Amino acid sequence: MSEPRPSRSRKLGGDDDLALLVRVAEMYYELQLTQQDIANRLGMSRPVVSRLLTRAHNEGIVKISISHPLSRAEEITSKIKARFRLRDVVVIPSSLSDHQVNIRRIARAAADYLLSHLRDGEVLGVGRGATVYATVNALAGFRPGIEAIPLTGGMGHNDAAFQVNELARLAAEKLGGTCLYLYAPATVSDRATRDGLFQERHVAPTVARWDRLSLALVGVGSIFQARDPEYQSRVKKVMEGTGRHPVADICGRLLDEQGREIAWDRDHVVAVELEQLHRCGLVLAVAGGEAKARALFACIKGGHLDVLITDEQAAAGLVRLATEGHEPS
Repeated sequence: MSEPRPSRSRKLGGDDDLALLVRVAEMYYELQLTQQDIANRLGMSRPVVSRLLTRAHNEGIVKISISHPLSRAEEITSKIKARFRLRDVVVIPSSLSDHQVNIRRIARAAADYLLSHLRDGEVLGVGRGATVYATVNALAGFRPGIEAIPLTGGMGHNDAAFQVNELARLAAEKLGGTCLYLYAPATVSDRATRDGLFQERHVAPTVARWDRLSLALVGVGSIFQARDPEYQSRVKKVMEGTGRHPVADICGRLLDEQGREIAWDRDHVVAVELEQLHRCGLVLAVAGGEAKARALFACIKGGHLDVLITDEQAAAGLVRLATEGHEPS
């Protein structure tokens, strides 16, 4: 018996729309029909079927899991849980060839974790970075009472992953909540400028929410990977002014090897304070790649993270650093 064909003129929405996504996904993945077969049965074009399958992925109806027989993710996860003071850790198997695949895997795991811990009416703080951006894009669930807010000011960077207002807006849109913006740069010239900015009516409400964070989604930056000239200039000034070498960045706060904030220009930074993060209900960090291990280690040593979602490469680097005698206190 052939499938009933929806009217070409009918506009689907609500439950009908979801039912069609589920039907197309079942036909493709469970019945193993080709996209053209599905198109023929449902009276639509093959490109429409392709778009429906993409939507089914994006909305969490379809979740694909690839088992990597050579992965040591489970073993490494156990070692990290035993060695590090974290509430939880999720280690995803690393792709053998593509860092972008790893970012997408971390993002999907982080989006699921966030949704399972975020409740209606809570305040979600959003940091910056490529993996945070991917996580926000992977969100598929409604928390209509939440407020999403940026945790740092904006950077003069063209990449959307570093535009925190956009990340907060997108998170609110994905979750069906609301968003407050932070109309400010990531750094200013002096403390007086920053303090004055915090009193502005378009800034003050967002800054006030930093004391009420329920969950913070943050990236962890490795100073050694930073390429932005303005950021490099800041790091150079900090090193020259203090003689200390930052290895990590969390929400614009520069950390040394011990996870201590290098405070030389902290009063110039428009971002959540580390103390405010510590009072947050849950700090969820997302980052991957072997180059991030040293930065992650510093963040953990400083006690700035509650939950880490990472890939096998970064996790193996953490275990190696601990084994070398740099155990976090």
